[in-house]
Amino acid sequence: MSKYWDISIVLIMILFFTRIIIYPLFKEVIKFYQLKRKATKTKGKIVNVEELKDPDGLKMYKPIIEYIANDNKFYFIPNDATMYKPSIGKKMEIIYDAESPQKASINNKRFIGFMYFKVIFTLGILMILFFLLVKVIKPFI
Repeated sequence: MSKYWDISIVLIMILFFTRIIIYPLFKEVIKFYQLKRKATKTKGKIVNVEELKDPDGLKMYKPIIEYIANDNKFYFIPNDATMYKPSIGKKMEIIYDAESPQKASINNKRFIGFMYFKVIFTLGILMILFFLLVKVIKPFI
């Protein structure tokens, strides 16, 4: 196989990784911080749990959270699933956009910490891909 082919494969991997994983992740982080900047806090409670199965057949759970904003009830389901079944009736702090109350998110340190973990992990993989690219390109320099 030619070295140009190796460079092409690594570049395709980087582009694929960037488009499929990094872009949606950073879009989620930006959306969260835009919401947090103009958010109103309220208490929400888990009223039901959605059960999912991941590709390996493991059960995953997403809470369905009810909260009241502008004297109306709203429901939302977080993007991330967990392996642990949340307790129905559990109360948690919610942030929502007062202008669009249907835009909401969980406001706790564990949720935010997990978001940071995903960003750091993703950047680590991207750094490894760039390292591979440099290693493949080095003979041409």
